[in-house]
Amino acid sequence: MVIGDGILTPALSVSDEKHLRSIKWQYMVLDEAQAIKSSQSIRWKTLLSFKCRNRLLLTGTPIQNNMAELWALLHFIMPTLFDNHEQFNEWFFERVLFLK
Repeated sequence: MVIGDGILTPALSVSDEKHLRSIKWQYMVLDEAQAIKSSQSIRWKTLLSFKCRNRLLLTGTPIQNNMAELWALLHFIMPTLFDNHEQFNEWFFERVLFLK
């Protein structure tokens, strides 16, 4: 198994999935991360399944439509901290409503 670091684009990750899956990633830097803002997408699921120690997302537009997009990105980089979308929604909205 190859150990590596790399900067990936979401399109590359799906097209070269077989090769990229064989790499034990130390660091994965994903450019154009807004392309994985949906937790239902094949790209998101494919990239999340790669063995990886550290992940970094680069994007100019992290949220465009709703909080589910933010959760998908946060879960991708910190899956054990943001492991449940429903709990994230409850926590987030509870904090926002409390501040009003």
